Amino acid sequence: MFVRRRLWACVGIRSESWYIRWYGIDTNRSDTNMALTDMEVRSAKPGARLVKLSDGGGLQLWITPDGAKRWRLAYRFAGGQKLLAIGVYPATGVREAREGREEAKRLLADGKDPSLAKKLAKAAKAAASANTFGAIASE
Repeated sequence: MFVRRRLWACVGIRSESWYIRWYGIDTNRSDTNMALTDMEVRSAKPGARLVKLSDGGGLQLWITPDGAKRWRLAYRFAGGQKLLAIGVYPATGVREAREGREEAKRLLADGKDPSLAKKLAKAAKAAASANTFGAIASE
Protein backbone atom coordinates (compact mmCIF):
# COMPACT_ATOMS: atom_id res chain seq x y z
CA MET A 1 0.00 0.00 0.00
CA PHE A 2 2.88 2.38 0.77
CA VAL A 3 4.39 1.91 -2.69
CA ARG A 4 1.05 2.60 -4.30
CA ARG A 5 0.54 5.87 -2.40
CA ARG A 6 4.06 6.95 -3.20
CA LEU A 7 3.49 6.23 -6.87
CA TRP A 8 0.35 8.36 -6.91
CA ALA A 9 2.26 11.25 -5.36
CA CYS A 10 5.00 10.97 -8.00
CA VAL A 11 2.64 10.68 -10.95
CA GLY A 12 0.46 13.53 -9.71
CA ILE A 13 -2.80 11.63 -9.41
CA ARG A 14 -4.60 13.11 -6.45
CA SER A 15 -7.78 11.88 -4.89
CA GLU A 16 -9.03 14.52 -2.42
CA SER A 17 -9.73 12.07 0.42
CA TRP A 18 -6.39 10.38 -0.10
CA TYR A 19 -4.61 13.74 -0.21
CA ILE A 20 -6.20 14.81 3.08
CA ARG A 21 -5.30 11.50 4.78
CA TRP A 22 -1.74 11.43 3.46
CA TYR A 23 -0.69 15.05 3.89
CA GLY A 24 -3.21 16.17 6.51
CA ILE A 25 -4.17 19.16 4.35
CA ASP A 26 -7.75 19.92 3.38
CA THR A 27 -7.70 21.92 0.17
CA ASN A 28 -11.34 23.01 0.41
CA ARG A 29 -11.34 24.47 3.91
CA SER A 30 -13.85 27.26 4.35
CA ASP A 31 -13.08 27.94 8.02
CA THR A 32 -9.78 29.77 7.60
CA ASN A 33 -9.63 32.87 9.78
CA MET A 34 -8.94 36.03 7.87
CA ALA A 35 -8.68 39.34 9.66
CA LEU A 36 -11.95 41.24 9.80
CA THR A 37 -12.21 44.47 7.87
CA ASP A 38 -14.10 47.53 9.06
CA MET A 39 -16.58 47.03 6.21
CA GLU A 40 -17.33 43.44 7.33
CA VAL A 41 -17.83 44.56 10.92
CA ARG A 42 -20.08 47.45 9.90
CA SER A 43 -22.23 45.29 7.62
CA ALA A 44 -22.52 42.29 9.98
CA LYS A 45 -26.15 41.65 10.87
CA PRO A 46 -27.51 40.11 14.07
CA GLY A 47 -29.07 36.67 13.97
CA ALA A 48 -31.63 34.87 16.08
CA ARG A 49 -28.82 33.82 18.42
CA LEU A 50 -25.39 35.15 19.29
CA VAL A 51 -23.13 35.50 16.23
CA LYS A 52 -19.35 35.31 16.73
CA LEU A 53 -16.95 36.60 14.08
CA SER A 54 -13.31 35.72 14.59
CA ASP A 55 -10.49 38.15 13.83
CA GLY A 56 -7.66 35.81 14.83
CA GLY A 57 -5.48 35.47 17.89
CA GLY A 58 -8.52 34.88 20.10
CA LEU A 59 -10.18 38.21 19.22
CA GLN A 60 -13.87 37.86 18.46
CA LEU A 61 -16.72 40.20 17.61
CA TRP A 62 -19.92 39.12 19.35
CA ILE A 63 -23.13 40.30 17.73
CA THR A 64 -26.13 39.85 20.03
CA PRO A 65 -29.70 39.43 18.73
CA ASP A 66 -30.50 43.01 19.78
CA GLY A 67 -27.76 44.27 17.43
CA ALA A 68 -25.01 45.18 19.93
CA LYS A 69 -21.48 44.46 18.70
CA ARG A 70 -18.91 43.73 21.40
CA TRP A 71 -15.22 42.83 21.16
CA ARG A 72 -14.14 39.86 23.28
CA LEU A 73 -10.79 38.13 23.69
CA ALA A 74 -10.77 34.41 24.49
CA TYR A 75 -7.56 33.30 26.19
CA ARG A 76 -6.22 30.67 28.58
CA PHE A 77 -4.65 31.50 31.93
CA ALA A 78 -3.68 29.16 34.78
CA GLY A 79 -5.12 26.16 32.96
CA GLY A 80 -8.57 27.66 32.38
CA GLN A 81 -10.43 29.38 29.57
CA LYS A 82 -11.14 33.07 30.22
CA LEU A 83 -12.83 35.91 28.41
CA LEU A 84 -11.81 39.58 28.35
CA ALA A 85 -14.20 42.34 27.29
CA ILE A 86 -12.35 44.85 25.13
CA GLY A 87 -15.10 47.26 24.07
CA VAL A 88 -18.26 48.00 22.13
CA TYR A 89 -18.00 48.35 18.35
CA PRO A 90 -18.47 51.85 17.14
CA ALA A 91 -16.62 53.28 20.16
CA THR A 92 -13.86 50.67 19.87
CA GLY A 93 -12.89 50.14 16.25
CA VAL A 94 -11.05 47.24 14.68
CA ARG A 95 -7.63 48.84 15.20
CA GLU A 96 -8.27 49.61 18.88
CA ALA A 97 -9.58 46.09 19.48
CA ARG A 98 -6.42 44.61 17.95
CA GLU A 99 -4.28 46.90 20.11
CA GLY A 100 -6.22 45.68 23.16
CA ARG A 101 -5.56 42.09 22.08
CA GLU A 102 -1.84 42.77 21.74
CA GLU A 103 -1.71 44.44 25.17
CA ALA A 104 -3.46 41.43 26.70
CA LYS A 105 -1.02 39.08 24.95
CA ARG A 106 1.90 41.08 26.41
CA LEU A 107 0.41 40.73 29.90
CA LEU A 108 -0.03 36.99 29.36
CA ALA A 109 3.60 36.73 28.25
CA ASP A 110 4.61 38.42 31.52
CA GLY A 111 2.56 35.87 33.47
CA LYS A 112 -0.25 38.28 34.43
CA ASP A 113 -3.99 37.80 34.01
CA PRO A 114 -5.32 40.54 31.67
CA SER A 115 -8.80 40.63 33.22
CA LEU A 116 -7.36 40.98 36.73
CA ALA A 117 -5.03 43.74 35.51
CA LYS A 118 -8.03 45.52 33.97
CA LYS A 119 -10.00 45.27 37.23
CA LEU A 120 -7.06 46.58 39.26
CA ALA A 121 -6.58 49.53 36.89
CA LYS A 122 -10.28 50.35 37.11
CA ALA A 123 -10.20 50.19 40.92
CA ALA A 124 -7.10 52.41 41.05
CA LYS A 125 -8.81 54.97 38.80
CA ALA A 126 -11.90 54.97 41.03
CA ALA A 127 -9.76 55.38 44.15
CA ALA A 128 -7.89 58.28 42.55
CA SER A 129 -11.09 60.23 41.96
CA ALA A 130 -12.13 59.55 45.60
CA ASN A 131 -15.43 61.42 45.67
CA THR A 132 -16.64 59.25 48.50
CA PHE A 133 -18.40 60.41 51.63
CA GLY A 134 -15.33 59.54 53.76
CA ALA A 135 -12.97 61.58 51.55
CA ILE A 136 -15.24 64.62 51.57
CA ALA A 137 -15.85 64.37 55.34
CA SER A 138 -12.11 64.16 56.07
CA GLU A 139 -11.49 67.36 54.07
